[in-house]
Amino acid sequence: MRLIYSPCNVDVQLDELRPVTLVMENPKHLRKMIMAILSQLNSESNDVVLSEGDQILSLEKNIFLQLNPFEDTLNSRKIIGKLYKTINHVAVEFPEERNELTSAVIKYFDRVLNAIRFDGLTYSLDFKDEDLYKIFNLRIDEENLSLKEKILMEVKVCSDLLFLPIMVFLNLGNFLTDAELAEVAESCANHKVYLLLIEGAEPMDRTGDKRYIIDSDLCLIEKNM
Repeated sequence: MRLIYSPCNVDVQLDELRPVTLVMENPKHLRKMIMAILSQLNSESNDVVLSEGDQILSLEKNIFLQLNPFEDTLNSRKIIGKLYKTINHVAVEFPEERNELTSAVIKYFDRVLNAIRFDGLTYSLDFKDEDLYKIFNLRIDEENLSLKEKILMEVKVCSDLLFLPIMVFLNLGNFLTDAELAEVAESCANHKVYLLLIEGAEPMDRTGDKRYIIDSDLCLIEKNM
């Protein structure tokens, strides 16, 4: 896959087997590109071009953008909605258990209503499985994860729930060690997810990545190709 942002001379070839680091040395250029990506994810512009071969791809349907690794993204409405749908596909394989649950709820409710001795009450039981998930506050346990574990979980979510082939992180090297970044890169490769690391300064100790540098004069420098 290829990512192009012509106003900042960005032309990046993503690699499924190893991470790609894009260094934007000028903060104004970095800010401009991030704003362009955000705008396009909201269908407000088309300055960023994502392609595979001759086909132009939608950013919204292909990119997971993480600007703040400490943000609670794992339990966003979009991800929880996808989680519910995934569970629903599995739940249909257990009709007997669902019938037993429905019968138990009816039995429980009948006993409660009979106990209050109030005539004229009636009810109908028509619920969706999603109602149960909400009652039990079904969510991804994020509180007990370290930052590295959270990001590894995001890789799994990106691959297995959202089916997005590209993960883009901003300045992730400021928060993870090189060894931890290597684990994230390995996880992305195992899940067949492209990893793009956008940085404001070139990481001097990082190894194993393809590297594109946009210097202050908007010159494109390629390393480790």
